[in-house]
Amino acid sequence: MNIDPPHTPEHVKEILKDLTKHYGESLRKLLEIFSDRHEIRLAGETARDIFMNKMPTKMELVTSASIFEMRRLYSENNIPYSIDEKVATVTPDFYSYKITTIWPVADESPQPKGLETIKAFWVINSYKRIFTVDFISIDFITGRIYNYFNACEDIINCRVRMMTPDPDAVIKNDYFMIFKYFKLFGSITGSGRSHDDRTFTSIMANMSGLASMKVEVIWNELKTILLHPKRYECAEPFLACGGGTFLGLPENPNLTEFRRIAKHSNFAKHPLLPISYLCAFLETQDDVARVHELLRLSVYERDLAIFLVKHKATTRHIDHLMYYRQMCLLPSGKNKQICREYVLELLKYHNKKSLFEDMLMMPSCTLDPVVLQWRKRPIRRIDIETTDGMHDSSSEHSDNVDGMKEPSFN
Repeated sequence: MNIDPPHTPEHVKEILKDLTKHYGESLRKLLEIFSDRHEIRLAGETARDIFMNKMPTKMELVTSASIFEMRRLYSENNIPYSIDEKVATVTPDFYSYKITTIWPVADESPQPKGLETIKAFWVINSYKRIFTVDFISIDFITGRIYNYFNACEDIINCRVRMMTPDPDAVIKNDYFMIFKYFKLFGSITGSGRSHDDRTFTSIMANMSGLASMKVEVIWNELKTILLHPKRYECAEPFLACGGGTFLGLPENPNLTEFRRIAKHSNFAKHPLLPISYLCAFLETQDDVARVHELLRLSVYERDLAIFLVKHKATTRHIDHLMYYRQMCLLPSGKNKQICREYVLELLKYHNKKSLFEDMLMMPSCTLDPVVLQWRKRPIRRIDIETTDGMHDSSSEHSDNVDGMKEPSFN
């Protein structure tokens, strides 16, 4: 099904105008030299975002011009370029976007193609993608939407389908598709939300394949989910399918806590770290140890996770700035700046924006005389040992840890 130009949604036209303004004169010139002889479309994720009335974060352009014809166009207009023949893509030098041809790289025939042949190759180009929600494309000049294999209906119904006749084989060939499925499922917004039975059955049957992936890849993909604007919508079905087992998460991860921080812990200039989001599912230091064993966290991530897990429950309802300033008073020999970063991350975790801003404006804490005066008695350092001897960057530990208590505010 195609949506003809008169019925193109108004928001599509507006976003196309904004995109042209954003990329400036270089893009306008490119569209001009293509428009007379060749079609140029936005495709994949870019087109999907525009259809959902979102400004795309990437530019994916596809054209009916062959590699041979693009070479000629660029040369005639004195535009320097480079070619990646593996993916049939031409990149104008100094620009942040690429243009892919619908034709095979080997096709360098100067002969013009028939209209029916061009239409067929547009469909073939869309069919190279795995999921139907990526089959949509939009003419950059006219705004016309090309809706192959009911892609628009799938986006509206929040349904992610694989067009391949054998989804099981595709997933087994690349288990990365599991993460891609849940990111897409969380990303698309519409009037409903449902799984395609055939695709979802294959996803669930192959979840155990995550165990065969490199841990670095798993952690990187998990980070993209945790930092996704729709992180809860991506993570919830993934965990419901048992994905947490392969991340070292508890058997019944705390989705209520994750929903809370996913919704509220949004700091534009200082976003919450992926490991901090992951801590919503962790309750004990043993939980952190299991995750670390499977995902091979960095020393900083591991120690921060232990700190957050240890203090998140006790600090949830504490709104005293002095309390958090005192948490920065590390035992002698420790890295005070690192501890301050942990405390700031804890404030972000609890969405305590005012306290976070106040702490951020203050210099890094050492033995702060203001805190000492506020205590009105010799200070006893609180127990903020983060690693119980596991920290790789320092071998010094407090001589009096066991008897220490949290600060009191009576």
